[in-house]
Amino acid sequence: MTPKQNACLIAIRELTVDGVSPSLEEIQLHMGLSSKSRVHRLITGLAEEGVVRRTPGRVRNIEIVERFGTAISDARIASMSVEALESAAARIDAALAHRAALSKAMREGAEV
Repeated sequence: MTPKQNACLIAIRELTVDGVSPSLEEIQLHMGLSSKSRVHRLITGLAEEGVVRRTPGRVRNIEIVERFGTAISDARIASMSVEALESAAARIDAALAHRAALSKAMREGAEV
């Protein structure tokens, strides 16, 4: 997620009232952007990453998809640089090693 997409997501959260999402114009004004088309592109990017969902044919149709993990679309992964992929793989390997060590310690009755 880009910094602008993150700012857009924060704006959507802040402007959503009683489950009613903000209009593109409200997001535009909140973020200080010059056009609604820029907001539309940001929201389209968020939808492609699975962060928000839109219902066609409805106004104020932006719904934030709550999830526990961070999912990345296949298209996003394919567009990442080799360095970014290697960094992500290293972080995943470190997390897996840490989890394995915790599991082993718990099986052996050690304090964690």
